[in-house]
Amino acid sequence: MRYDRLTTYHCYSKTRVPQSIIVNNTPKLPAKEKDESNDPLKKYWVMFKPTKDWMTRPLSVAGEGNAKMLQAVQDGTMQAPNAGAQVIEALAGLYRAKGRRVLLFESSQALHRTTTDILGHPDPDDVFTVDYISGHRLKNGEYINILNTLSATPRMLEHYVAERALRELGVINTTTQIKGIDVEGGDFTFIPEAIPKMEQGNESILVMGEGPNSRTNDEGRKWLRELFSPDHILTVRTDQFHRDLVSTFLLDKEGRLVQVLLAQAQISNRDQLNEQLRQLGVGTVDIPEHLATACALNVSVNKGDIIGMQSFGAFEATLKDRLSPNVTYHVLPEHLQDATRGFTILQGGANCVSGSIVADPEDIDDTPKNIQRINDMLNGRDFEDELRAYATDLDLFQKVQDLKEKQSLRIS
Repeated sequence: MRYDRLTTYHCYSKTRVPQSIIVNNTPKLPAKEKDESNDPLKKYWVMFKPTKDWMTRPLSVAGEGNAKMLQAVQDGTMQAPNAGAQVIEALAGLYRAKGRRVLLFESSQALHRTTTDILGHPDPDDVFTVDYISGHRLKNGEYINILNTLSATPRMLEHYVAERALRELGVINTTTQIKGIDVEGGDFTFIPEAIPKMEQGNESILVMGEGPNSRTNDEGRKWLRELFSPDHILTVRTDQFHRDLVSTFLLDKEGRLVQVLLAQAQISNRDQLNEQLRQLGVGTVDIPEHLATACALNVSVNKGDIIGMQSFGAFEATLKDRLSPNVTYHVLPEHLQDATRGFTILQGGANCVSGSIVADPEDIDDTPKNIQRINDMLNGRDFEDELRAYATDLDLFQKVQDLKEKQSLRIS
């Protein structure tokens, strides 16, 4: 069975792009009704709703470098059926209530059937869409959608699913790293209008994670620097595999950086980072370490608000008191907090499950009919054949066996 090889696309041609990016052009779809707003570009949050039995079984393979997941394997941690789906649906509903545009897909059953054969269970991590789908406005007013490949062996098929879903949606201006460049969306953020400058225009900031377990390698950080050409670079050094587990960069309604939430105890270069933020005129709030461990700090950021999955609990009143007046905070209701446990076990929160694209609504077809058509395609046997062929090309079956052997030694 032949699978469609992944194609990478380029944002509008006047934008400078690193040589490491393969360039191609994608034809636009026929225009729909014209958007009358001054800025036609919109941000969409991309989410995959898990199946009803998501995380009800212990994992036999966990992500590399993730000690917490390995412990969950050993403990045989379980979760109530349908809890994951309830959380994602509720979070998507909260986003929409706060004015966000949401593209809510079903997790691909073709992916889960394929990974069950390879891993021994469905891939639970495909819900963490920020890792492999992230849309960004650039400093010049243009935009790029990054479809990251993933370095964790059990997750290598997720990129293929995302590429096909977004292609069927009509998303353009996408790019993917070449082999050897590791980048995941939870490990970086780009803020194009972060620091206002009266005479010179606004300055941009690129935030990147770094550390022994980081899923972004040195080549990936170089790739990001070349792609965004930021005015300022902030590095968050941590033992966590993504910087969004220990830091959150808050924006006002104009997209300016107004405050940063930091789990200072989990950031090894906190003195340097705090000094950089002080020089930029940006204040911080220290988040207790246990709340970062519980993924409460992993909130989804929009201009003027943050939305969380896990509650800050008793610290919530303190947070609201210290929060910038330019930012509002929202969280899932108390009756859903226990249902978020499956995400916490996998070290995920609201930001993790909230990938994004930037697009002109004229370019994409996000009608319910087309979303259902894409879901049907992602669940179908033809797509499953494509995934299996792609997995064979990646030699994924052997890679997973090697990983199982390695992890069995670590767990025993």
